[in-house]
Amino acid sequence: MDKIRAYLRQPVNWIIPLIILSALYYPFIKWLLCLHETIEVIQAYGIFAAVISGLAFIAFLDATRLQRIQLEKQAEEIQLQRDDLKIQHELLEQTIQESREQNRTIALQRFENTFFNLLRNVHTGLEYVQYFEGKVGSRGKLCFVKVYEKQNKTWWNLVKSELNLSEEQLQLERLGNFKIYNENFKYLLNNYLIHLKKSFFNQNQSYFDTIIATIILVKNNQSLLKSDVNIYLQFISAQLTIYEKWALFLYLEIENHHSKSTIFGMNFFEHLQDLHFADARILHDILTFKHSEEINNLDFLT
Repeated sequence: MDKIRAYLRQPVNWIIPLIILSALYYPFIKWLLCLHETIEVIQAYGIFAAVISGLAFIAFLDATRLQRIQLEKQAEEIQLQRDDLKIQHELLEQTIQESREQNRTIALQRFENTFFNLLRNVHTGLEYVQYFEGKVGSRGKLCFVKVYEKQNKTWWNLVKSELNLSEEQLQLERLGNFKIYNENFKYLLNNYLIHLKKSFFNQNQSYFDTIIATIILVKNNQSLLKSDVNIYLQFISAQLTIYEKWALFLYLEIENHHSKSTIFGMNFFEHLQDLHFADARILHDILTFKHSEEINNLDFLT
């Protein structure tokens, strides 16, 4: 097939045979032209007119061939342009994707820098957390245990004194068999929170605020996947003892912190019920009443 095409591209190879055919098939040419004037010319000039007509027909065929070749070239150029546009589009998409990945990497690096700086501040601040029982004081993680034990004892002293309970009734209350009416409970709870605020939270506020800022940073970061958020929150949780979480929980309640509802909704305190039964009751009661007006609007605590 390629040899035939190459042969036909040479005018000498097909023009002369076509002239001969035109002369031999004069009736066919006469019918093909079918114009009265053309027929008269052919009749007048005979074979010479047939040759001229054949040449004209050949010129027409050649023009058609050239036009077809030109159209094929244009089609090839258009296809090349389409291929170039497709490649450019793919490169643009790749560039956009790389830019997004780069921006996400930069955002993640900024987040990690801020996160670990805050976490470093938490560890540094822990060294300055202190609690005094009279003239005896404690620092660091130990003071949270001391505060927990002291405040738990304070709670039961408040229950006993404010409700005028006997020792036997107090023991029943410790076991959960003695019913405190809601109004009495709210009054005791307010006193309990006031005591905590004055004796511990006021002088250690920056430590708790740093922990809260670290948690909110993770929660609100848009560059993290949901699974990454959970990992970072678990990492923060692992840095805190259950006594620190207990203190943070009460701090959010006492200060009525604006991030309280956000942190409460993250199950950050789900293991606080592992504390002793009586203490777990206190936390349960605070959770029960945390949306009440009496607990959320403790104006005298500020």
